[in-house]
This record gives sequence, structure tokens and C-alpha cells, in this order.
Amino acid sequence: MKKYSIAASVALAAAALVATSGIANASVTIDPLTGSGFVGKGDVQTALGWNNATLQKNADDLTFTTTQATSQALSQALTQTRTQSGSVLVVQSAAQIGTQSATQEMTEVLSCTKINGSQIQQTRSGVREGERTAERQGTRDGTRFGSRDAERTGERSGSVAGTLAGSLASEVDFEARKANQITGFILTNFVGSPAYTPGATTWGEPVFDEYGSFGAWAYGDPVFTTDYSFGAYGSFGAYSFGTTAWKDFEFAPTEDPDVCVEGAKNIVPGSVVSVVTPGDITGGAIVDGAIIFEGGAYPAGATVPGAIEDGSISEGAITKGAVTSGPIQVLVKGMPLAAV
Repeated sequence: MKKYSIAASVALAAAALVATSGIANASVTIDPLTGSGFVGKGDVQTALGWNNATLQKNADDLTFTTTQATSQALSQALTQTRTQSGSVLVVQSAAQIGTQSATQEMTEVLSCTKINGSQIQQTRSGVREGERTAERQGTRDGTRFGSRDAERTGERSGSVAGTLAGSLASEVDFEARKANQITGFILTNFVGSPAYTPGATTWGEPVFDEYGSFGAWAYGDPVFTTDYSFGAYGSFGAYSFGTTAWKDFEFAPTEDPDVCVEGAKNIVPGSVVSVVTPGDITGGAIVDGAIIFEGGAYPAGATVPGAIEDGSISEGAITKGAVTSGPIQVLVKGMPLAAV
């Protein structure tokens, strides 16, 4: 028996092939599980356009192949989120402390009795500094931007094709020949394990359910568009003064230059009397102090919805369905035999 090498290409992994009965057309048969079968010489002649003499002469050079179209169903769960922007006007209140400085003229009259019985009196002036505070209220306007989300689910269907390539052993059908004529070729079996090569995946358009309800608005920090607008300061409290900076005592030419100092040798003990008289207060400018925040920004109206934007689609796991196969096509030297 003469041996021939036969290459086979089948679009399905060997382990996934489903046993079917032998497929035949005229004298072409093949078993999809083992690759065994028979090809008659007439089918070869028709495919190659050879007469009988040419076939008998070139039988040693013949190579057979097979192809089989297959596909595998796919499905995939999908999730998509849509986002809606929004804005709301807000108002923020605050308080501010104002400080006013002032100066006040002071006068001290000091009198006492000397040990010689004479009365003396001296006068000196001074200045003291003080300040007072008051509070005022104000507000400023702004906008707080937010967003909210909704979700929908769906799925898409698709398919993936592939090819399985291998080789077959065969021999000439000498026992069936007549008058030294080759009448056909016996396909004996696959040699080795066919190798599967996946093809392109084709997806259909996604099919989604309706979006669910939007969730609650989530807002960011407010963006203020105006400065604080303050009212007038309320009533100022009383001035708080510090110590008086006194000048030296001043004496007229006719006055006794002795100063009434308790404990002095020429002063009767316990006779010193000091009378301090505050003068006019001269107020200075009001200086605005730091702003004291009393709270957050409070909504001044309803949320104004903005545009709705669909987000990207999140893909879930791919579910693979059963593999289906089409008919086997036998070829000789790359030319198709009768479809089987």
C-alpha cells in the first residue's frame, strides 16, 4: 500500500467535537471524530479538472485537506451608570468684631499738711489709652455644585469562530482498483492532536433595561461669588483703659515746691489726699477685626438640575455557550471536492 500525507483543518477543538454519522457525497466520506473516510477518483478529477490518465500519473502528489465552519455563542452582563449634575444657591452668615481705640486726659490734684501746719497743693496731668469693641453681622452668597447617579443593567450577545488544524494519514485504495487503475483514496485517521486557533469575536449591540431612580445629591464645598456684606456695628461697650502716663508736677512761682509724699519727713502722716479727675475721651478709628464664622452655607433655594451624562459601560464575566459546527468540506490540493 502506498502512504500519503494529508493535512486537515477543522474549526473546532478535538475534545469539543460532537460525534456525527459519516458525511458523504457521491464517493466522498469522512468521520469527523477520527478523520477516516474515502475519496473516490471521480471527485478528485472533477475538482482538479483532470482526466483519468492525469489522475493515474499524479496520484502520488495528491494532498487532501478539510475545513469545517464552527461558532460558539457568548453572552456578557453589562452595567452602566449615568450622572446628573446640579447646583444650589447658598448663603453663609458670619460675625465680625470691630475695635475702637481712644485716649483720655487725666488730672490729679495732690494736697497735704506739712509739719509746720501749712497746707500745700500740687497738680499734674496725664494720659491713658483704652479700647472698646462691638460686633456686626453679615452674609455672602455662593453656589454649591453636586451630582447624583443612577444605574442600569443589560447584556450583549456575541459569537467567536475558530479553526482546528491537523494532519491525516491515508493510502491508495489498491484493493478496489480495476485494471491497474486507482479508484480512490482511503483516509485512515488523524495524526497527532489537531491544534485549535480561535478566530475573531463578534458582538452585537448591548440591550439595556431602563435606568433606576437617581440617588441623593452629593454636594461639594461651596464656591462663593460675593464678599461678605456687613451691616453697621452694634453698640460699643465701655472703654477699657490702661494705666495713666503722668507728667511731672508743675509749680507756680508762689507755690511750695515740696511734694505731698506720704512718709516724707516734713509731711504730717495721713494728711496726703489725691483727687484724680478724668477728662474728655478722644476716640480713634474703628478697626475691623477677624471674621467669626457662625455656621456653614445654608441653601437659599432648590437644586437646579443640570445635564445628564451616561458613563462608561462596565463589563462582567463572559459566559460561553455550546460550540456548534457546520458541514465538513473536503479539498484536494486546495480545491474543494463536492460539498458534504
